[in-house]
Amino acid sequence: MWPRQSFDVPGAGPGPVPSTVHVVSEVMKPGNSQTTSVVEQTPSGSAEFFDPDRHGDEDTAPGVIDFAVNVRPGPPEFLVSALRDRIADLGRYPSAADLTAATSAVARLHGRDRSEVLLLGGAAEGFELLAKLAPKHVALVQPSFTEPERVLRAAGARISQVILTDPWSLADVHVPDDADMVVVGNPTNPTSVLHTRAHIDSLRRPGRTVVIDEAFADLTLDPVTGAHEPQSLAGERSDDLIVVRSITKTFALAGLRAGYLLASPAIIARLSTGRRHWPLGTLALVALAVCAGDEGQAYARAQSEAVAAHRAYLSTRLAECRVAARGGRGGILCADPGAERAAGEGTPASPRDRRSQLRQLRRARTGPSAHRGPEPGTHRRARRRVARCDGGERTALHPTEPRE
Repeated sequence: MWPRQSFDVPGAGPGPVPSTVHVVSEVMKPGNSQTTSVVEQTPSGSAEFFDPDRHGDEDTAPGVIDFAVNVRPGPPEFLVSALRDRIADLGRYPSAADLTAATSAVARLHGRDRSEVLLLGGAAEGFELLAKLAPKHVALVQPSFTEPERVLRAAGARISQVILTDPWSLADVHVPDDADMVVVGNPTNPTSVLHTRAHIDSLRRPGRTVVIDEAFADLTLDPVTGAHEPQSLAGERSDDLIVVRSITKTFALAGLRAGYLLASPAIIARLSTGRRHWPLGTLALVALAVCAGDEGQAYARAQSEAVAAHRAYLSTRLAECRVAARGGRGGILCADPGAERAAGEGTPASPRDRRSQLRQLRRARTGPSAHRGPEPGTHRRARRRVARCDGGERTALHPTEPRE
Protein backbone atom coordinates (compact mmCIF):
# COMPACT_ATOMS: atom_id res chain seq x y z
CA MET A 1 0.00 0.00 0.00
CA TRP A 2 1.06 3.55 -0.60
CA PRO A 3 -0.68 5.58 2.13
CA ARG A 4 -1.29 9.17 1.27
CA GLN A 5 -0.68 11.73 3.95
CA SER A 6 -3.62 13.81 5.08
CA PHE A 7 -3.80 17.36 6.34
CA ASP A 8 -5.86 19.40 8.76
CA VAL A 9 -8.89 21.04 7.21
CA PRO A 10 -9.32 24.62 8.46
CA GLY A 11 -12.08 24.80 11.05
CA ALA A 12 -12.19 21.08 11.63
CA GLY A 13 -11.99 19.78 15.18
CA PRO A 14 -10.17 16.69 16.42
CA GLY A 15 -11.07 13.27 15.12
CA PRO A 16 -12.01 12.13 11.61
CA VAL A 17 -12.45 14.79 8.96
CA PRO A 18 -15.67 13.98 7.02
CA SER A 19 -14.46 15.47 3.73
CA THR A 20 -11.08 13.75 3.70
CA VAL A 21 -10.42 10.86 1.32
CA HIS A 22 -7.34 8.72 1.85
CA VAL A 23 -5.94 6.93 -1.16
CA VAL A 24 -3.70 3.91 -0.97
CA SER A 25 -2.17 2.09 -3.90
CA GLU A 26 -0.70 -1.35 -4.29
CA VAL A 27 2.05 -1.82 -6.84
CA MET A 28 1.92 -5.21 -8.51
CA LYS A 29 5.29 -6.85 -8.31
CA PRO A 30 6.46 -9.16 -11.13
CA GLY A 31 6.19 -12.51 -9.39
CA ASN A 32 8.32 -13.07 -6.31
CA SER A 33 11.62 -12.31 -7.99
CA GLN A 34 14.13 -10.34 -5.94
CA THR A 35 15.94 -9.12 -9.04
CA THR A 36 15.14 -6.55 -11.66
CA SER A 37 12.72 -7.65 -14.37
CA VAL A 38 12.50 -6.16 -17.84
CA VAL A 39 9.24 -6.27 -19.77
CA GLU A 40 8.27 -4.68 -23.05
CA GLN A 41 4.56 -5.41 -23.31
CA THR A 42 1.60 -3.56 -21.83
CA PRO A 43 0.06 -5.30 -18.80
CA SER A 44 -3.14 -7.20 -19.52
CA GLY A 45 -6.44 -6.09 -18.02
CA SER A 46 -8.99 -3.37 -18.42
CA ALA A 47 -7.91 -0.85 -21.05
CA GLU A 48 -9.63 1.87 -19.05
CA PHE A 49 -7.79 0.83 -15.88
CA PHE A 50 -4.38 1.03 -17.55
CA ASP A 51 -5.07 4.11 -19.69
CA PRO A 52 -2.08 6.45 -19.15
CA ASP A 53 -4.09 9.35 -20.61
CA ARG A 54 -6.52 9.24 -17.71
CA HIS A 55 -6.04 12.04 -15.20
CA GLY A 56 -6.88 11.19 -11.60
CA ASP A 57 -8.66 14.51 -11.06
CA GLU A 58 -11.47 13.27 -13.28
CA ASP A 59 -12.65 10.92 -10.51
CA THR A 60 -13.22 13.61 -7.89
CA ALA A 61 -16.63 14.79 -6.72
CA PRO A 62 -17.95 17.93 -4.98
CA GLY A 63 -17.07 18.07 -1.30
CA VAL A 64 -14.16 15.65 -1.64
CA ILE A 65 -10.56 16.70 -1.12
CA ASP A 66 -8.58 15.63 -4.18
CA PHE A 67 -5.96 13.06 -3.20
CA ALA A 68 -5.67 11.80 -6.77
CA VAL A 69 -2.68 14.03 -7.45
CA ASN A 70 0.23 15.32 -5.43
CA VAL A 71 -0.91 18.90 -4.94
CA ARG A 72 -0.75 21.29 -2.01
CA PRO A 73 -3.29 23.74 -0.55
CA GLY A 74 -1.80 26.79 -2.27
CA PRO A 75 1.36 28.75 -3.12
CA PRO A 76 3.22 30.87 -0.55
CA GLU A 77 2.17 34.49 -0.17
CA PHE A 78 5.42 35.96 -1.56
CA LEU A 79 4.81 34.03 -4.78
CA VAL A 80 1.13 34.96 -4.93
CA SER A 81 2.09 38.60 -4.53
CA ALA A 82 4.67 38.43 -7.35
CA LEU A 83 2.11 36.85 -9.67
CA ARG A 84 -0.63 39.30 -8.68
CA ASP A 85 1.65 42.24 -9.49
CA ARG A 86 1.93 41.07 -13.09
CA ILE A 87 -1.74 40.46 -13.86
CA ALA A 88 -1.95 43.78 -15.72
CA ASP A 89 0.79 42.59 -18.08
CA LEU A 90 -1.32 39.74 -19.44
CA GLY A 91 -2.51 42.03 -22.22
CA ARG A 92 0.96 41.78 -23.78
CA TYR A 93 2.96 38.84 -25.06
CA PRO A 94 5.61 37.40 -22.72
CA SER A 95 8.67 39.61 -22.82
CA ALA A 96 12.27 38.78 -23.62
CA ALA A 97 13.20 40.42 -20.31
CA ASP A 98 11.05 37.97 -18.34
CA LEU A 99 12.46 35.05 -20.31
CA THR A 100 16.01 36.20 -19.58
CA ALA A 101 15.27 36.77 -15.90
CA ALA A 102 13.80 33.30 -15.43
CA THR A 103 16.53 31.55 -17.41
CA SER A 104 19.25 33.44 -15.53
CA ALA A 105 17.72 32.61 -12.16
CA VAL A 106 17.62 28.88 -12.94
CA ALA A 107 21.16 28.91 -14.35
CA ARG A 108 22.49 30.74 -11.29
CA LEU A 109 20.72 28.34 -8.92
CA HIS A 110 22.41 25.29 -10.41
CA GLY A 111 25.73 26.83 -11.45
CA ARG A 112 24.95 26.39 -15.14
CA ASP A 113 25.25 28.57 -18.22
CA ARG A 114 22.04 29.99 -19.65
CA SER A 115 22.65 27.93 -22.79
CA GLU A 116 22.19 24.82 -20.62
CA VAL A 117 18.68 25.79 -19.46
CA LEU A 118 15.39 25.17 -21.24
CA LEU A 119 12.26 26.53 -19.56
CA LEU A 120 9.20 24.30 -19.76
CA GLY A 121 5.44 24.52 -19.52
CA GLY A 122 5.58 21.95 -16.71
CA ALA A 123 8.07 19.12 -16.36
CA ALA A 124 5.82 16.92 -18.49
CA GLU A 125 6.69 19.05 -21.52
CA GLY A 126 10.31 18.08 -21.05
CA PHE A 127 9.45 14.42 -21.57
CA GLU A 128 7.44 15.33 -24.66
CA LEU A 129 10.44 17.15 -26.12
CA LEU A 130 12.67 14.09 -25.62
CA ALA A 131 11.13 12.63 -28.77
CA LYS A 132 13.20 15.17 -30.74
CA LEU A 133 16.31 13.23 -29.74
CA ALA A 134 14.88 10.23 -31.63
CA PRO A 135 15.84 7.51 -29.12
CA LYS A 136 15.52 4.00 -30.52
CA HIS A 137 15.29 2.00 -27.29
CA VAL A 138 14.17 3.65 -24.04
CA ALA A 139 14.53 1.89 -20.69
CA LEU A 140 12.12 3.23 -18.07
CA VAL A 141 13.06 2.48 -14.47
CA GLN A 142 9.80 1.57 -12.73
CA PRO A 143 7.67 2.17 -10.75
CA SER A 144 7.68 5.78 -11.82
CA PHE A 145 5.89 8.58 -13.65
CA THR A 146 3.95 7.47 -16.75
CA GLU A 147 4.43 10.47 -19.03
CA PRO A 148 7.81 9.42 -20.50
CA GLU A 149 6.34 6.12 -21.66
CA ARG A 150 3.21 7.75 -23.06
CA VAL A 151 5.01 10.30 -25.23
CA LEU A 152 8.05 8.23 -26.22
CA ARG A 153 5.96 5.22 -27.18
CA ALA A 154 3.80 7.51 -29.33
CA ALA A 155 6.99 8.76 -30.99
CA GLY A 156 7.83 5.20 -32.07
CA ALA A 157 10.56 4.38 -29.57
CA ARG A 158 10.93 0.82 -28.34
CA ILE A 159 10.11 0.78 -24.62
CA SER A 160 11.49 -1.55 -21.96
CA GLN A 161 10.14 -1.43 -18.42
CA VAL A 162 12.98 -2.00 -15.96
CA ILE A 163 10.93 -2.96 -12.92
CA LEU A 164 12.73 -2.67 -9.61
CA THR A 165 11.73 -4.82 -6.68
CA ASP A 166 11.49 -3.84 -3.04
CA PRO A 167 13.43 -1.85 -1.77
CA TRP A 168 13.61 -0.37 -5.28
CA SER A 169 17.34 0.25 -5.32
CA LEU A 170 19.50 0.70 -8.41
CA ALA A 171 22.31 -1.27 -6.77
CA ASP A 172 21.69 -4.42 -8.86
CA VAL A 173 19.66 -2.93 -11.68
CA HIS A 174 19.86 -4.55 -15.12
CA VAL A 175 19.26 -2.20 -18.05
CA PRO A 176 19.30 -3.61 -21.60
CA ASP A 177 22.72 -2.97 -23.10
CA ASP A 178 21.27 -1.52 -26.30
CA ALA A 179 19.08 1.07 -24.54
CA ASP A 180 20.20 4.45 -25.83
CA MET A 181 18.06 6.33 -23.30
CA VAL A 182 17.27 5.58 -19.65
CA VAL A 183 14.66 7.51 -17.66
CA VAL A 184 14.71 7.40 -13.85
CA GLY A 185 13.04 9.44 -11.12
CA ASN A 186 15.07 10.78 -8.21
CA PRO A 187 13.46 10.76 -5.75
CA THR A 188 11.07 8.34 -7.37
CA ASN A 189 7.33 8.78 -7.49
CA PRO A 190 5.74 6.71 -5.91
CA THR A 191 8.38 4.95 -3.77
CA SER A 192 10.17 8.12 -2.62
CA VAL A 193 13.47 6.27 -2.94
CA LEU A 194 16.37 8.68 -3.35
CA HIS A 195 19.02 7.05 -5.51
CA THR A 196 22.63 7.98 -4.92
CA ARG A 197 24.63 9.87 -7.51
CA ALA A 198 26.89 6.81 -7.77
CA HIS A 199 23.93 4.58 -8.65
CA ILE A 200 22.76 7.07 -11.28
CA ASP A 201 26.28 7.14 -12.69
CA SER A 202 26.18 3.35 -13.01
CA LEU A 203 23.45 3.71 -15.64
CA ARG A 204 25.71 5.70 -17.97
CA ARG A 205 27.24 4.12 -21.08
CA PRO A 206 28.81 5.46 -24.30
CA GLY A 207 26.03 6.37 -26.70
CA ARG A 208 23.35 6.48 -23.97
CA THR A 209 21.47 9.47 -22.55
CA VAL A 210 20.30 9.28 -18.94
CA VAL A 211 17.23 11.38 -18.13
CA ILE A 212 16.62 12.14 -14.45
CA ASP A 213 13.21 13.29 -13.29
CA GLU A 214 13.94 15.53 -10.30
CA ALA A 215 10.44 16.93 -9.87
CA PHE A 216 10.59 16.23 -6.13
CA ALA A 217 14.31 16.83 -5.56
CA ASP A 218 13.84 20.13 -3.75
CA LEU A 219 12.08 18.25 -0.94
CA THR A 220 15.13 16.12 -0.12
CA LEU A 221 17.61 16.57 2.72
CA ASP A 222 20.66 14.64 3.85
CA PRO A 223 19.57 13.17 7.21
CA VAL A 224 23.11 13.49 8.61
CA THR A 225 24.52 16.73 7.23
CA GLY A 226 21.24 18.51 6.53
CA ALA A 227 22.41 19.32 2.99
CA HIS A 228 19.58 20.30 0.67
CA GLU A 229 19.14 18.14 -2.47
CA PRO A 230 22.09 15.87 -1.61
CA GLN A 231 21.80 13.56 -4.62
CA SER A 232 20.74 16.04 -7.29
CA LEU A 233 22.62 16.06 -10.58
CA ALA A 234 21.17 19.39 -11.67
CA GLY A 235 24.59 21.02 -11.46
CA GLU A 236 26.39 18.22 -13.34
CA ARG A 237 27.62 19.30 -16.76
CA SER A 238 27.78 16.36 -19.16
CA ASP A 239 26.76 15.57 -22.71
CA ASP A 240 24.88 12.42 -21.65
CA LEU A 241 22.74 13.76 -18.79
CA ILE A 242 19.36 15.49 -18.89
CA VAL A 243 17.72 16.69 -15.67
CA VAL A 244 14.02 17.61 -15.67
CA ARG A 245 12.73 19.76 -12.82
CA SER A 246 9.37 21.14 -11.68
CA ILE A 247 8.29 24.04 -9.48
CA THR A 248 4.65 22.99 -9.38
CA LYS A 249 5.03 20.52 -6.49
CA THR A 250 6.79 22.32 -3.65
CA PHE A 251 5.36 25.72 -4.62
CA ALA A 252 1.77 24.53 -5.26
CA LEU A 253 1.58 25.72 -8.86
CA ALA A 254 0.07 22.69 -10.58
CA GLY A 255 -2.42 24.90 -12.41
CA LEU A 256 0.24 27.21 -13.83
CA ARG A 257 2.48 24.60 -15.54
CA ALA A 258 6.11 25.58 -15.07
CA GLY A 259 9.39 23.69 -14.95
CA TYR A 260 12.75 23.48 -16.66
CA LEU A 261 15.28 21.14 -18.20
CA LEU A 262 19.06 21.14 -17.77
CA ALA A 263 21.38 19.64 -20.35
CA SER A 264 24.33 20.39 -22.61
CA PRO A 265 23.96 23.31 -25.04
CA ALA A 266 23.87 20.83 -27.95
CA ILE A 267 20.93 18.93 -26.45
CA ILE A 268 19.13 22.16 -25.56
CA ALA A 269 19.50 23.32 -29.16
CA ARG A 270 18.00 20.07 -30.50
CA LEU A 271 15.08 20.21 -28.09
CA SER A 272 14.40 23.85 -28.93
CA THR A 273 14.32 23.38 -32.71
CA GLY A 274 10.84 23.95 -34.09
CA ARG A 275 9.38 24.87 -30.72
CA ARG A 276 6.46 27.26 -30.84
CA HIS A 277 6.83 30.96 -30.03
CA TRP A 278 6.11 31.93 -26.41
CA PRO A 279 6.02 28.39 -24.99
CA LEU A 280 5.60 29.86 -21.48
CA GLY A 281 3.28 32.64 -20.45
CA THR A 282 4.24 35.70 -18.43
CA LEU A 283 3.09 34.34 -15.08
CA ALA A 284 4.97 31.07 -15.55
CA LEU A 285 8.16 33.02 -16.31
CA VAL A 286 7.66 35.20 -13.24
CA ALA A 287 7.06 32.12 -11.09
CA LEU A 288 10.24 30.45 -12.31
CA ALA A 289 12.32 33.53 -11.56
CA VAL A 290 10.88 33.85 -8.06
CA CYS A 291 11.06 30.15 -7.17
CA ALA A 292 14.66 29.85 -8.37
CA GLY A 293 15.62 33.03 -6.51
CA ASP A 294 16.81 33.44 -2.92
CA GLU A 295 13.37 33.74 -1.32
CA GLY A 296 12.03 30.78 -3.26
CA GLN A 297 14.96 28.57 -2.35
CA ALA A 298 14.76 29.51 1.34
CA TYR A 299 11.12 28.48 1.21
CA ALA A 300 11.94 25.19 -0.54
CA ARG A 301 14.48 24.28 2.10
CA ALA A 302 12.08 25.12 4.89
CA GLN A 303 9.44 22.96 3.25
CA SER A 304 11.87 20.05 2.90
CA GLU A 305 12.53 20.26 6.63
CA ALA A 306 8.81 20.42 7.39
CA VAL A 307 8.06 17.45 5.16
CA ALA A 308 10.81 15.43 6.87
CA ALA A 309 9.12 16.13 10.21
CA HIS A 310 5.69 15.23 8.82
CA ARG A 311 7.12 12.02 7.38
CA ALA A 312 8.59 11.02 10.74
CA TYR A 313 5.27 11.76 12.44
CA LEU A 314 3.28 9.73 9.94
CA SER A 315 5.73 6.85 10.24
CA THR A 316 5.14 6.80 13.99
CA ARG A 317 1.37 6.90 13.55
CA LEU A 318 1.50 4.08 11.01
CA ALA A 319 3.45 1.98 13.50
CA GLU A 320 0.77 2.67 16.12
CA CYS A 321 -1.75 1.40 13.56
CA ARG A 322 0.33 -1.78 13.19
CA VAL A 323 1.37 -0.86 9.65
CA ALA A 324 5.06 -1.18 8.84
CA ALA A 325 6.23 1.93 6.98
CA ARG A 326 9.37 2.41 4.98
CA GLY A 327 10.75 5.89 5.08
CA GLY A 328 11.25 7.65 1.81
CA ARG A 329 13.41 10.70 1.27
CA GLY A 330 10.81 12.90 -0.43
CA GLY A 331 7.19 13.77 0.27
CA ILE A 332 6.05 10.14 0.15
CA LEU A 333 5.95 7.40 2.77
CA CYS A 334 5.30 3.77 1.80
CA ALA A 335 3.64 1.09 3.90
CA ASP A 336 3.80 -2.58 3.01
CA PRO A 337 0.57 -4.57 3.54
CA GLY A 338 2.66 -7.74 3.62
CA ALA A 339 4.33 -6.47 6.78
CA GLU A 340 1.09 -5.80 8.62
CA ARG A 341 0.51 -7.96 11.67
CA ALA A 342 -2.42 -8.40 13.99
CA ALA A 343 -1.73 -7.07 17.47
CA GLY A 344 0.37 -9.49 19.49
CA GLU A 345 0.41 -12.12 16.77
CA GLY A 346 2.73 -13.15 13.97
CA THR A 347 -0.03 -13.60 11.39
CA PRO A 348 -1.09 -11.09 8.75
CA ALA A 349 -3.84 -8.68 9.76
CA SER A 350 -7.36 -9.72 8.81
CA PRO A 351 -9.54 -7.62 6.48
CA ARG A 352 -11.37 -6.39 9.58
CA ASP A 353 -8.06 -5.36 11.15
CA ARG A 354 -7.10 -3.54 7.95
CA ARG A 355 -10.39 -1.62 7.94
CA SER A 356 -9.64 -0.61 11.51
CA GLN A 357 -6.16 0.48 10.45
CA LEU A 358 -7.60 2.60 7.66
CA ARG A 359 -9.94 4.30 10.13
CA GLN A 360 -6.97 5.04 12.40
CA LEU A 361 -4.95 6.37 9.47
CA ARG A 362 -7.66 8.93 8.83
CA ARG A 363 -6.68 10.45 12.16
CA ALA A 364 -2.99 10.63 11.21
CA ARG A 365 -3.23 14.15 9.90
CA THR A 366 0.12 15.73 9.23
CA GLY A 367 -0.43 19.47 8.90
CA PRO A 368 -1.40 21.72 5.99
CA SER A 369 2.06 21.80 4.39
CA ALA A 370 2.39 18.04 4.03
CA HIS A 371 2.65 16.47 0.62
CA ARG A 372 0.08 13.76 0.24
CA GLY A 373 2.16 10.96 -1.14
CA PRO A 374 2.49 9.45 -4.58
CA GLU A 375 0.34 10.96 -7.26
CA PRO A 376 -1.17 8.54 -9.75
CA GLY A 377 1.37 9.45 -12.40
CA THR A 378 3.16 6.21 -11.62
CA HIS A 379 3.94 2.98 -13.40
CA ARG A 380 0.60 1.83 -14.70
CA ARG A 381 0.85 -1.66 -13.17
CA ALA A 382 -0.83 -0.37 -10.06
CA ARG A 383 -4.09 -0.78 -8.21
CA ARG A 384 -5.70 1.83 -6.00
CA ARG A 385 -8.21 1.64 -3.22
CA VAL A 386 -9.90 4.68 -1.75
CA ALA A 387 -10.84 4.47 1.91
CA ARG A 388 -14.03 6.38 2.59
CA CYS A 389 -14.72 8.07 5.89
CA ASP A 390 -17.32 5.48 6.81
CA GLY A 391 -14.58 2.82 6.76
CA GLY A 392 -15.69 1.32 3.45
CA GLU A 393 -13.56 0.94 0.35
CA ARG A 394 -14.05 1.42 -3.32
CA THR A 395 -11.71 0.58 -6.15
CA ALA A 396 -10.57 3.51 -8.29
CA LEU A 397 -10.34 2.53 -11.94
CA HIS A 398 -7.68 4.94 -13.02
CA PRO A 399 -4.44 4.91 -11.05
CA THR A 400 -2.32 6.77 -13.56
CA GLU A 401 -1.82 10.47 -14.07
CA PRO A 402 0.04 11.48 -17.22
CA ARG A 403 0.78 15.07 -16.28
CA GLU A 404 3.43 16.45 -14.00
